[in-house]
Amino acid sequence: MKSFSRVVCLAIAAGVSLPAVSEAQTSPSVTVNAIPTVGPGGTIPIPCIVTGNQSTTYYVATEIEPTATTPLTQVNSGNSLPVTIPPNNTMGEVTFNFTIPSGWPDGTYTARAVLYYPPKNNIGHFDKTFTVGANPAFTGRIAYQVYSSYLATPSPNTIDGTIQLYTLPSSLPNTIIGSSQVQYAVNPKFSPDGSSIVFAGIPLGVPANNGPTLDGSYLQVFLYNFADNSLTQLTSNGSGRNEDPNFSPDGLRIVYKNTQTGVSGANGQIWLMNLDGTGQAQLTFTSDEKSAPCFSPPTGANIVYYSGGQSDPVDEDIWTMSSSGTNLNNIIGQGEESIYPSYRDANTILYTRWASYPADKHAKIYEYAVNSQGSSILPTNLDGYNDQDAFPVGMPNTTLVGFSSNRPQDNTSNNNKGDVVYLGDTSNSAVYYLPNLDPNINSSVALNSDGGAYTPYSHSRKLAVVSFAQGATLIAGSTVTIQAKAWSDGANWSGAAPFVVLSGPGGTQSSPVQLTDIGTGSNGSVSYEIYSKQITLPSSPGSYTISISASSSDNEPAHQISAIPLRVQLVAGVPAAPRWVIYLLGPLLCFAALRALRPKTA
Repeated sequence: MKSFSRVVCLAIAAGVSLPAVSEAQTSPSVTVNAIPTVGPGGTIPIPCIVTGNQSTTYYVATEIEPTATTPLTQVNSGNSLPVTIPPNNTMGEVTFNFTIPSGWPDGTYTARAVLYYPPKNNIGHFDKTFTVGANPAFTGRIAYQVYSSYLATPSPNTIDGTIQLYTLPSSLPNTIIGSSQVQYAVNPKFSPDGSSIVFAGIPLGVPANNGPTLDGSYLQVFLYNFADNSLTQLTSNGSGRNEDPNFSPDGLRIVYKNTQTGVSGANGQIWLMNLDGTGQAQLTFTSDEKSAPCFSPPTGANIVYYSGGQSDPVDEDIWTMSSSGTNLNNIIGQGEESIYPSYRDANTILYTRWASYPADKHAKIYEYAVNSQGSSILPTNLDGYNDQDAFPVGMPNTTLVGFSSNRPQDNTSNNNKGDVVYLGDTSNSAVYYLPNLDPNINSSVALNSDGGAYTPYSHSRKLAVVSFAQGATLIAGSTVTIQAKAWSDGANWSGAAPFVVLSGPGGTQSSPVQLTDIGTGSNGSVSYEIYSKQITLPSSPGSYTISISASSSDNEPAHQISAIPLRVQLVAGVPAAPRWVIYLLGPLLCFAALRALRPKTA
């Protein structure tokens, strides 16, 4: 049932500071600016604007009035804040923040601004409506880091230093990367198909503990696959500090930040590697530190990152370059610490900067339009608090973003201990509190949830070609067996119906052939489904790519799960024997020949 209630703003002039009033002076009044839609548990700003006489101090108070249908409690009752009209001006403002209790019903509410001016009573009022509504039907998953402070030694018996997985709309978070896998984990990013995350972490066994803090020089890049529960360290110990990893749109490459002694620009450069950790290559070489690289959708043609000197706190600018490391371009440089860029879509980049420097150092989220080269602040920010680490959210519409904020919450026992992940709608300013996500619930230490990433997919699935090794040599025109393994959410993926396609010289491509389910296998801890099919290879020699993919669409948006493409070489006739075969058979053949030449004895 919907309800109707009223928020009242009282503007009271302080009698001791008011000059004598004449009819020629400005008649004092108060208004309320737009109030965004909010979900239960979220926080609304109540921006009160006072019009009055210059050099006069007024006091503004806010309260919530109970109604017959909703037993609301008062907030800020009896409290007030001063608003002084500056000289040569007639306007001042103050904003109150109010957290909507989680038990409030959906409905339309009214903020009423009432002005009292002694000796007169109510000389006018202004009403502004706003909406409280339950969270939309969010779907998908959010991965995020939890920590007490950056690189702090994790507190025992807590989720400090872990990566959590939250399934929308309101599941209990699940620890996916904990202390049994790495010493400390940060910055998770989903693969495009939602099957994996890359993140930075300190490996087990390295001497990174320096007491209250960890040695960040030991950070390395890891890949965790939800489908088969596999964890792979992609960068090696001793290769320097590796962090800020992010997937390419096709999921086959990873861009990351590397810092190592003896390399040009050793204080932090952008590097690129293949999904399996091979092919590591440095892209940038200038001396300034570079961080948080992110590929541009949909093709990954460009990379955005932020760069700046460590000695100047406001010398952080945002740059783009091609994915090969050329065409460096400084696109955002406002002298107010512009950091953490992330492509929202092909034409929009989300980033964080100070509200204003040096007056207001609260972090705020902006978006940059690539085509028009202009920036604008997002309406989901809340004055007086830090809003940062924005990440794109593609459902149920493209107006949603995720972010972290230290704004108040509906959590009286652990209120405002640290940053918490929220969802916001930039089309109507709505901000949605996510139930159960606050890491401070039942925590003995203050924790932050930051560095969020989103996938619209509720399943994690994986395919792998197991017939041949990468780069294998096969006979053109021969019949071979193509076999693949399939995993889903840490178990076997039955009903996958994968197809195989061969692509070869000149762009030729075979018709898709569906593989047949032949049963289940296991590596001891995780089971998988096996799919197989005999096919006839093309008769033309050359380099070919074997691609296997399957559609995933149950209880999630339909999308393709693809195996890492397998590249093979087709040759005419019998392929040359491997060198080890020659080494093994050569002496045996010589021995047989010599024995045949020996004279026979009677």
